[in-house]
Amino acid sequence: MKPRWIVGNLDCEIDWARLQAPGSGRWPRSLPLDVLHRVSAYATLLRVLGEEGDTLWTPAPVDPRTVRVVDGLPDLQLAHGPDALPPKGSKIIAWADAPPLDLPRARLEAAAKVNDRAFALRLTERFGVALPGTQVVTSLEEFLATDVAGGAWVLKAPHGAAGRNRVLGSGRRLDEPQRGAIANLLREHGRLILQPWVRRTLDFGLWLAPDGDGGWLRGVNKLEVDERGRFRGVVVTAEGPALDAPAYLHTVGDLVRDHLHGAGYEGAFGIDGYEYQSSIGTRMLMPLGEINARRTFGMVAHALVARVAPRYWGEHAGPVALRFGQRDEREDPTSCVPLLGSADEPIMHAWLERVPLREHVPTADDD
Repeated sequence: MKPRWIVGNLDCEIDWARLQAPGSGRWPRSLPLDVLHRVSAYATLLRVLGEEGDTLWTPAPVDPRTVRVVDGLPDLQLAHGPDALPPKGSKIIAWADAPPLDLPRARLEAAAKVNDRAFALRLTERFGVALPGTQVVTSLEEFLATDVAGGAWVLKAPHGAAGRNRVLGSGRRLDEPQRGAIANLLREHGRLILQPWVRRTLDFGLWLAPDGDGGWLRGVNKLEVDERGRFRGVVVTAEGPALDAPAYLHTVGDLVRDHLHGAGYEGAFGIDGYEYQSSIGTRMLMPLGEINARRTFGMVAHALVARVAPRYWGEHAGPVALRFGQRDEREDPTSCVPLLGSADEPIMHAWLERVPLREHVPTADDD
């Protein structure tokens, strides 16, 4: 049997940005070392997709002591860096179609193209759901001249993840850190996507993945984010999605899949969307905030809950969250299953947690 590798290339956004950089004079910087080590640690959650004896590759080394022993999850061999890539002929399950995978150039470029936020912007315009004022800007002066710059706004690099490579602000008066950050992003990427910053009341993720038999698996999960929109977790249940979404969200997913196929990408993908409150208090829906043409933590959370939750809490565990951050493992051992933690102390950085019934999991129809 061919060796199987799980490739946790969670730094894929940098590779996609660089694929679009040749000839432009730009060269996006690598992730800072602390971020590279953090995403490599989170990549070990992909072991839920593997079996005993598989190898899990990460961009940076991961201390095996940080990967907690969990009933139901395999113990994989760890490898990292450019000198420990999967050998030719290996069976590969990857986070994203990006280096270090040895794929045809056209396939890599297709993934870079559809993960560019400008691709998602064009689809929101085509579907008629773009936030008013959302646009591509290529200079600080162009940004300051927009109507959006007069209110709360966010500037995002064409490629980014988990709140990286973006600048938040309000109004045209910028402080020096903001000016410096915008200038750096423009220097590295050449253009930025400008959006008005809205008050979100519910975040959700729709994901689709080929099932291997010509069909598609799919799910809708509630996403947990902080006040700055940074990803903090996913809520699912052992029985199915923890969010009842309108049927047209699945229609949007099917439309996006068709456009991804038309651009040459045919793998798993996710869509991040949200409900928000307009300036006059009206509840609005943005069904296509981001396209992530790769595996997503919504998919990983679904697999973790299906594989782990019944072993710890029974077949009807109720809502369960995959959460990220920092928490003492001893704080609530009956409700939490540590997945990733510190090497020398009982602090967890990724864990599964039962969501108490009193923490109502909202639906897209809730007020």
